Amino acid sequence: MIQWESATGGRWTQRLVGDLKQWCGRKHGGLNYHLNQLLTGHDCFGTYLHKIGKEATPSCHHCEAADDDAEHTLLHYPAWDAPREVLKAAIGEETLWTGMVMGSMLRDRGSFAASVIGEKLQSERERRRQGPAS
Repeated sequence: MIQWESATGGRWTQRLVGDLKQWCGRKHGGLNYHLNQLLTGHDCFGTYLHKIGKEATPSCHHCEAADDDAEHTLLHYPAWDAPREVLKAAIGEETLWTGMVMGSMLRDRGSFAASVIGEKLQSERERRRQGPAS
């Protein structure tokens, strides 16, 4: 437990999971591919792709954001406003914040993550098929 709290990496995951004992003892929800991508910030996020050398910059290909990371996708990217509103309605909150989001998505079987990350992955695949912009 001490390593979890003092680790310098995985801060995003820590923000989403919150209390590790409570997380591990939960009686609902299971992770799936899309939830894992959102939880770890890996795969289709510009900051991750830039970090591993697959993108020239960490910026979002879909808006003006300088950093396309999981937080940007989950909380700020305008294209996901509609699914975000559905998630907020499902959990009965007017504002999303990181500490409560993952538990809510686990309860709804990750429908927000599946729709948003699924669409983001598809967009990334299509962009890669088209090749570099001229």
